[in-house]
Amino acid sequence: MLPYRALTRALPCRAVKIIREYSRPMTRPDWRKSKPPITIFRLYLLIKYIMYTPIISPTKLLHSMILYNICETDWYYAYVYIKFYGLQIYLHEHKDYTMLKADGIQDAIYHFKYA
Repeated sequence: MLPYRALTRALPCRAVKIIREYSRPMTRPDWRKSKPPITIFRLYLLIKYIMYTPIISPTKLLHSMILYNICETDWYYAYVYIKFYGLQIYLHEHKDYTMLKADGIQDAIYHFKYA
């Protein structure tokens, strides 16, 4: 986790304020039910694009930490599993039908069929 000072230098102040507000369950009791402004899939695509561009950026460390944390989620596991092995094998192995509604899973299914 980045210290607060590193976040304020790397991100705009409005973004830091939103992160601070959404990370406090006491001030926002509905924080688990709120819809995030960006899905994990869209954030993954954005960060992956930024990481693999040849532009040197002072926020590369922040981006790599975000990408690492995304790779630790259940969504990413399902996304990669479906992308390489297909939906049928994923459902046979895990029986997790709720993940099918997640953003990006249809992209993984398409990639498996046509790549």
